Amino acid sequence: MKQLKKQIRAKLRYSNFIEYPLFSEYYLHFFSWLYHFSARLHTPLISPRSAVLNVISSCNSKCYYCSNHVNDPLIRNSKTELFGAIDQLGNLGVDRLSFTGGEPMLRDDLGELVRRGADNNMLVNVITNGTLLTEAKINEIIDAGAGVITLSLDTMDSRLYRHLRGIPIDRIEQSLTLLNKVAENGRVLVTLNCVITMLNLPDLPELLAHVRAHNMGISFQPFHPILGFQRSELMPTVQTVKDLNLAIENILEMKKRGFSILNTSRYLRALPKFMLGEKKLMKHCISGYANVNIDPRLNVRPCWLLSPIGNLRERSLKDIWKSQEFCQARDSMWKLDCPGCLLICHCEFAKL
Repeated sequence: MKQLKKQIRAKLRYSNFIEYPLFSEYYLHFFSWLYHFSARLHTPLISPRSAVLNVISSCNSKCYYCSNHVNDPLIRNSKTELFGAIDQLGNLGVDRLSFTGGEPMLRDDLGELVRRGADNNMLVNVITNGTLLTEAKINEIIDAGAGVITLSLDTMDSRLYRHLRGIPIDRIEQSLTLLNKVAENGRVLVTLNCVITMLNLPDLPELLAHVRAHNMGISFQPFHPILGFQRSELMPTVQTVKDLNLAIENILEMKKRGFSILNTSRYLRALPKFMLGEKKLMKHCISGYANVNIDPRLNVRPCWLLSPIGNLRERSLKDIWKSQEFCQARDSMWKLDCPGCLLICHCEFAKL
């Protein structure tokens, strides 16, 4: 049975989302049903599908809408501790693991962490700002078993990029050229993750054309003031939301035409409402059943916006996952007793 599960997981890869754009819709609907059924029974019936492991707090970008580079001291867990966390995620049944930060590429042992995830039969996604990508580093993490490399990129305009990310775009352009090659030859799935603001709406068609030309995927997520600074210029008003609505309609049309846009249609349609201030767009949230989040201090969180349930230095992941505290957090999230968000990792399983 365990070997059969491994074979099934190996088949369900993000590459299916690129080759068959509608596959992601049906895939998410199927798991959404399973997790909703779990929530009705107040107990997890299946394993969480995905996990996010924050491997380092430090970041070398200075994003205009993020406070990581301002608030967080350098937190760097040992390789042994992270190996333990990865093994526990694999034993729990997680099949998709994302390494994030901070900037994961700041760790010189990232390749070893990727290999550990792959050895646990998880599809590993490395999320990076691209500043430290080199041909050697890309080859290292691909050879270690990474299935996805996600580049955070909101615009290709040099002036706007510096404004939003706080650093020059030159190094990112070099990294993107390297990623174009590996995406085109199919060595690994490359995706872009774009934070939508009112400033980069005119640049979205260029990003979409780029992913189309180079066999990449792309996902969109709105700016979240609750995760960083309050930036009114990034948000729409009642008068300007029509521009945002038009941009979303264009994205939806491109999705229909076969562009590899990884968001579900319902998520994209909810985005303008969220950015206008409507925080609780879901009927329920099932992230507490579908995802596991581990922060740089090895705290386990049901949601990035909620308090930790336990720490892996003190309790096992399985114990935390099955604990009464986690069950109570799941119930609260199910009832939307939370700050409210439109984070991809939380909302793509929910019924908007």
